Amino acid sequence: MEDCVIHALLELGPDERLSDLLNEVASVPMHDLFLYALDDGREVRAERFDVDVGELYAVEALDNPHGSRHVHTRTTRVEISSGPYRIVGNIHGPVGADPALNVMRRPTMIPLTDARIEFEFIGRPMTVESDVVIFNRAVARGVRAADYGHEPQMPTLGG
Repeated sequence: MEDCVIHALLELGPDERLSDLLNEVASVPMHDLFLYALDDGREVRAERFDVDVGELYAVEALDNPHGSRHVHTRTTRVEISSGPYRIVGNIHGPVGADPALNVMRRPTMIPLTDARIEFEFIGRPMTVESDVVIFNRAVARGVRAADYGHEPQMPTLGG
């Protein structure tokens, strides 16, 4: 969601990957939710709530033992602009292809490894680092290869 950060629990099946679940359903039942407004930090709590996957900008995958398929892939460091969030991480794809160039051919929710999310919380810069962040390409304004030598214009994504 663009205006808040959600901390919640989500149950996965024994062999279920979070990115696969997010790409298969329209909404995700979450429980023990805490929502924190980005502008003033106010907290809202809910026991259970179904969150529309289309409203999620990024999801931090924690404690997901089935998150890796251990397939040899090519990795590209990318930067994503999505609402008030800047997401940087490694996108994986088939060897022989640039995974950053094939973003539009992928499912909507795309996992990144060795990732971080940057945003402002109550007017202060925040950074969340995570082993895996899944971003929603449908709400991303742009994806580009991360090149810290210069800052080329970020391409716009079509919906």
